[in-house]
Formats: sequence, structure tokens, C-alpha cells
Amino acid sequence: MTESQLSSSPEHPLPRIVNGENTNTYIDAQEAAKTMRELGISDGLLEKTTIYVDPENRLITNGTAYPQHLGHWRFDRSSQLAKAPGPIVRISTTMRGKPRDEEAMNRTLIHELEHVAQMDRKDKKLILGHAAIWGLAVVGAVAGNVLSSRKTSRLLPKTIATIGGALIGQQVGYKLAPHEAQAQHRAHEITTTAIKRQNTH
Repeated sequence: MTESQLSSSPEHPLPRIVNGENTNTYIDAQEAAKTMRELGISDGLLEKTTIYVDPENRLITNGTAYPQHLGHWRFDRSSQLAKAPGPIVRISTTMRGKPRDEEAMNRTLIHELEHVAQMDRKDKKLILGHAAIWGLAVVGAVAGNVLSSRKTSRLLPKTIATIGGALIGQQVGYKLAPHEAQAQHRAHEITTTAIKRQNTH
């Protein structure tokens, strides 16, 4: 994992960029900073934000925005991410074994940076959205457990039903969450070319 950072100054702050090992994807820090300002992120939070180019193959998540302390916990084994001074935005470069194209990754970047903007302005939609996601996950888990208990007393089927219910509830909550709807709207309203793939040929 490598960190790349152009000269950041009080007049022209830039986000921290951390590249995963063996990836041909990189982020133009200046273009990313321009996009962050367009989203309304303050310069103070802009230069504390870390954008992580994730080379691992992912099955579900295109990207994630973590608040500082949650990001430290999530990436506690990475010295560069565990010491991040602010939010961590993770961008998936490979989904289900296939490299993602630049346009898709840039849409994800805008989506996740909008979550950083929501953190910056302490948007109530962020709190309501997380409440919907995790609240419905709990409801789904309980429902799965109750329904499976009526059919069997065996631990494994009940566990599977509980986890499955939680995942379904979480996905329903994600679709209903106002902060996610806002981020999706911004990802179609704003464009960026901050993420690029290097030509390996």
C-alpha cells in the first residue's frame, strides 16, 4: 500500500490518496479536491479526508465512506489508513472479478464524497439513513429468527434465517435511506474525472 500526495498548502489543500498494492488505478488529487469543493466540503475536512484505491476483488460494495474512528477500526492493520486524520473513502476497483471502468468508479467517488459532505454539514439525513438501515436490519434478523423457530429448533437453519433476514432488512433500509438517495442524486448531477486507469500495454 502506497501513499501519494502532491504538495498541499493552506491555499490549495488536497485530500490524502492511498493506493492499494498492484493496482493500475490512480486518483488525481487536484481533480478530487475540485470535486470535493463542488460538493461543498470545507477545506478543513478536505485535507483530512483519505481516498483509498482498493485493489481487492469485491462482491457487493462499490465503495464506502467511513467516519474517522470507524475507519481506524475497519483498517486497523494498515498503518497509512489507521492513522488517517479524518474520513476514509474506499473505492472498489474490481467487482466480482472484473475491473471497473473509470466512469463507474468516478460515480462511486462522487457518491461517497457526498457522504463526507453530509458528515461535514452534520446532515440529519445521515442519522436518519443509518437508523433506517440498521433498524431494519435488526427487524429483519428478528423476523427471520421468529419465522425459522416456528419450523425448526435446529441452530444452523435458525442462524442462516436470522442472518438472511438481517441482510434483507439492511438492503431495504439502504433503498429507503434519505442520505443514500441524496448521494445517488449527486452522483448523476455532478461529474468528475479524478479516477483514472493507467495503460498497462
